[in-house]
Amino acid sequence: MKKIYNLLFLILVFSLISSCLSTKSFDEPKEFSEDIKTSKLDELKPHELNRNGGKEEQLSQTQRQRQTAQLKPPQIQKKRQEERYQEELQRKQRQRQRQEERLQEERLQELQRQRQELQRQQRRQRQIYKLQRNPEEILSSYRLGKGDLISIKVFGEKDFSVKTHLSKEGAISYPFLGELSFAGKTVSQVEKLITRGLKGDYLMNPKVTVTVLEYRQLFVNGEVKNPGGFAFVPGMTVNKAISLAGGFTESASREEIFIISDGNKTGTPLPADLKTYVGPGDILIVKEYQKFFVDGEVRKPGSYVFVPGITVKKAISVAGGFTDRASREEIFIIHKGEEETKSSPINLHSSITPGDIITVKEYKKIFVTGEVKNPGSYDYIAGLTVKKAISIAGGFSVRASRDDIFIVHKGEEETKIPVNLHTEVEPGDIVTVKEYKKIFVNGEVQKPGSYDYIPELTVEKAISIAGGFTQFGSARWSKILILRDGDKTEPVPVSLNTPVHPGDIITVEESIF
Repeated sequence: MKKIYNLLFLILVFSLISSCLSTKSFDEPKEFSEDIKTSKLDELKPHELNRNGGKEEQLSQTQRQRQTAQLKPPQIQKKRQEERYQEELQRKQRQRQRQEERLQEERLQELQRQRQELQRQQRRQRQIYKLQRNPEEILSSYRLGKGDLISIKVFGEKDFSVKTHLSKEGAISYPFLGELSFAGKTVSQVEKLITRGLKGDYLMNPKVTVTVLEYRQLFVNGEVKNPGGFAFVPGMTVNKAISLAGGFTESASREEIFIISDGNKTGTPLPADLKTYVGPGDILIVKEYQKFFVDGEVRKPGSYVFVPGITVKKAISVAGGFTDRASREEIFIIHKGEEETKSSPINLHSSITPGDIITVKEYKKIFVTGEVKNPGSYDYIAGLTVKKAISIAGGFSVRASRDDIFIVHKGEEETKIPVNLHTEVEPGDIVTVKEYKKIFVNGEVQKPGSYDYIPELTVEKAISIAGGFTQFGSARWSKILILRDGDKTEPVPVSLNTPVHPGDIITVEESIF
């Protein structure tokens, strides 16, 4: 009986001791939570950790204060987010306002160009109309000049009838009257001149008839295959004259044909079309086709044939379209005769004029990828650093490694350059933040926290790196769990030989005995 009482007494004492230890263990979650924060385990929920007892080493007061100071109050973070949001909103409003002002200016410029083009076409039509002479009018108003072969006949008087070429000075030697100048005179004027000279002294009532047997040449110059002088035939058109010259060259413009008429005292070229009649001595000029130029970030930069009414969008399409690096918001145009410094941004629906140079700029974007909160492309600003670029992309993610940041410069897709937060970023750069190479060990270990990952690491080795088990942990009786980032669910039980991956969270629960 005495042995039974002693046994009951020992059981009672053991129960009291266990009760005291259990009470003490419930005071530890706050410290454990602080340790989780310092290990960047904000995503680990409290119920996922073993809070049913266990004892970890106490953090010093100085260390706890340092950890607390590193944490940003939610109110400050929220305020900064609101400030950034307001700044971004204001920036977008200013950008939208500038775009509207630019569009308004472009509309006015487009209307002005359309009016100028309409006026040009109207002037051209009026000038062409002036040249619409019929063959009879051309010959009746034709003025003789050097090279013309003429026939002079006096009715009933063979001695006064001659056939001769006009000299370089446009003169001939005529019987009895000597040298006569016919340059610049029409056939009817020459007939009157000879009649006055013969009448009275030589003949009583002479009847003089002057005929042009061979007209002087006309000339076809410019974009034809065989430019030069050609014999004039009455009734000849521009189309016939160009055919005599071998036809158009590949770069000839069929809408840019001009005539310097022999009877035009000012010598001003006047526009003509293929049906316009030409006269002796006329100079026909075929211009090169009107061009526009597209360069910059297009697939086929170069010069192209201008077509009235063509837009910037169509011009870029003719040039092969945009490249992958083209900025559709930075398209500039330099009008013919303007300096390069006067180039102005335009939209895709603006019309262009002959000689325009369209330049498509490269986009001014940067890319932030990897372990940031909002990966993507962002506008480049002068003086942008890696730190600022990551901040624009929402900052580092929980899994970001601040020691593994790389930049790939434009045109160097295969070259990754390690950088620091103060490195400046250039347009087109790709900033990549790598995932950290850490593991986390928590629970019943001597030194819970984060540790560098090493190849072929196992759970047993990770616990050893963390100082080994506490007195409440056991390789045999403790449940060991791993939360893996790829799982995103619940921690799973593992053995000591289980391989550990970067980012794994190992939790050692309290021993069941």
